[in-house]
Parts: sequence; C-alpha cells; structure tokens
Amino acid sequence: MFNNQFIKDFLLAFLWGISLILISILIFYINEKNFQWVKFLQFDAVHYYKIVHIGYNHKRSAFFPLFPWIWKTLNGYISIGILMNTLIFSITFAIVNQIFQWNYWQKVLFLSIPSSIFYFLPYSESLFALISVFLLYAIIQKKDWGIIFSFLLISFSRPAFIILLPSLAIYLIFESFTIQRKIKIFSLSSFMSILALWLVNEYQYSQSQISWGFYTAQQTFWDNHWRIPRFPLSSYGDIHIFRIDLFCFVIGISCGFLLIINLFKKIKKQSSIEKHLIFIYAYLAGICLLVFLTRGGSLFSLNRFVLTTVYGGIFIIHLPQILRNNYLPWILLSILIILNGYSHIKHILVQLPIFLPFILLSFYDKKWSKILIILLFIGFQLYFMQKFMLGLWVA
Repeated sequence: MFNNQFIKDFLLAFLWGISLILISILIFYINEKNFQWVKFLQFDAVHYYKIVHIGYNHKRSAFFPLFPWIWKTLNGYISIGILMNTLIFSITFAIVNQIFQWNYWQKVLFLSIPSSIFYFLPYSESLFALISVFLLYAIIQKKDWGIIFSFLLISFSRPAFIILLPSLAIYLIFESFTIQRKIKIFSLSSFMSILALWLVNEYQYSQSQISWGFYTAQQTFWDNHWRIPRFPLSSYGDIHIFRIDLFCFVIGISCGFLLIINLFKKIKKQSSIEKHLIFIYAYLAGICLLVFLTRGGSLFSLNRFVLTTVYGGIFIIHLPQILRNNYLPWILLSILIILNGYSHIKHILVQLPIFLPFILLSFYDKKWSKILIILLFIGFQLYFMQKFMLGLWVA
C-alpha cells in the first residue's frame, strides 16, 4: 500500500491542508491586523481543548475521548492539534485513493469540498475519517473482524454507531453472506459498540460524576431530542450556511430513495450496485434523517456531518454520474425548494443558488465545469475558514 502513489497522494493532501491554514492565517492577519492560534479554538474545538487540559464536566460529556486522548499525548498545543489532524487526514486521503484509484480531478474535487476545513481544525473529523476508511476497506474486502473492530474504534471517537449500525444492517441485507455470518458480524459489531460506550461512560463519569452524561448533555445543552420537524426548514448562520445545509439534505433524501430503488431491484434480482455504496447511501440518509427528527427542522451542522466524512466525499465523487443518469436529485431538489419557500416567493429565490453546484457537477466531464466548481469550492473553503476564526457559525 505504501508505494510511490501513496506518498504523492499523502503529500497532495498535506500541502493542501497546510496551504489552506497558512493562507487563512494571512487573510485573517491582513483583515484583523493580528493573529493568535487561539482563533482556531471555536465551538467544538473549545470543548475538545478543555477536555485535554481540564477534563470532562456535564456539558463536555457530549464529546467522546479518543481524539482528545491523542491530542493530549502530543501536549495539547493548538498548532500541534492542527498539524496532527492534517497528517491524519493526509494518510486517510492516500488510503482512499489506494482503494478507489481516483483521477487528478476527482482528487482535487474531494479536497476542495467546502466543509472539509474541519479535517484541519482541532475537531475529531480527521480521526473519524481514518477509522471510517478502515471500516469501508473491511467492507469492500469482506473482512469480518476488520468491520467488527472498526466499530470498537468508532465508538471511542464519536457516537456515530447510532447511524453506522443500522447502515451495517442494510448493507448486510444486500450481501451474499450466509445468515449465520451476517448475524455474527452485526451482533459482534453491536457488542463492540456497547462495550466502547460503557467504557466511555465510565471514563467520563470518573471526571464529571454524571452517569451517561453524553445523552443528557445533548438534550440539555444542544437541544437535541426527538420531535416533529417544522417547515420551512432552517439552519444556524448566514444564508450561505443554510444553502449548503439544504444541499446536504437533498443528498440525504436522494440516498434514501436510491436505497429504496436498489432494494426493489434486489427483490427482482436486478441489482448490480457495489455493496459498499449501499453502506454509504445508508449512512448519509441516516444522518440526515437523524438531524431532521432531533432538531425540529433545523439543519445546523448537517454540512459537517455529511461533507466532512469520507462517505460524503465519496458520494460527491459519484454525484456527477448519478446526476447524469438519474433525474431523482433534480426532482427532489425542486420539490424541497417549493415546500421550503411556500410562504413567500423570495424564500424560493434565495434557495435557487443551490442548483449551481448540482449543475456544475452534472457537467463535471467538461474541463470548464471542473475548473469553475473547484474554484467555487476553494473560495468557500477560505470564506468558511475566516468565519470560523472570527467565531461565526459554519457548522
């Protein structure tokens, strides 16, 4: 695996991340006349930093310990956390390209996704991406114990098993394994998740004295609980953030319908889809459904949960082909914009720019389209990074 191409892909991602950070610092310094590393400690990064240096309390129990453990081992400096995440993401990117053998334009598209700024910030996204690649590789190679132990690691990094376990179950429906093998994989993956969850709780309780604090913290401090969603949909932040969150919601709905379509094809024994794509569709549909049902129609942070994951990035690479061969995303996008803007025509008009990335991606076989969307995405990476450093909401 560690061949010349692996090294080239690693260096491409590493230089991309370092360049993004340095250019963002330069822009920030020109505009604000000063810069300190603490500007990268915003939102969740603050909580991770406090876990490293202070430990858990009730509010910080919403965050899982694997990333802060590693960061603390490296002394917990902000700059070290950024460098560490850039290195982890670069390894992840190189592994992904060993698996899928993307061409140059596909690699740059993956790197330029706007929300991928979180791979380079003091967040757990890079670590989650690396473990997600291990899980995906195990699924593709049909390595049972690779799948099972990936769930153990994932469950120490973040509570994503809530979506990933149902996604695993859906994937196993499509696999040609025996019933006994499917039961073994799912039951042991579930056991690993529960074991990790219990150990995380014990560790957090030793510091916060609150049992199962990550559940109550989500509801108490982030208002995440089951409820009936409201229309029109909303988000937190400016109109650009709302548009990218809505863009991700369309991706999630599309993945849900693609799952249903492929399930009917499987019943008719006509499905020829690669099984790992079923797992990816299930994850993306599941995370959108979870946000939709637990945040009452508010989509805040959805762009990070979708696009700053290996699964979302892989879907974006496949999206040009999906858009060319399937009218479904266009139909869903049109319906959603009408539903979401039913109260006034201006609400429809402000959502129309969401069509632009879909249009450019549908023509991604054309060089002009490649250049335009990558420039657009890079511009939003730099814009989002400035907002983040100013303490303004991105995701």
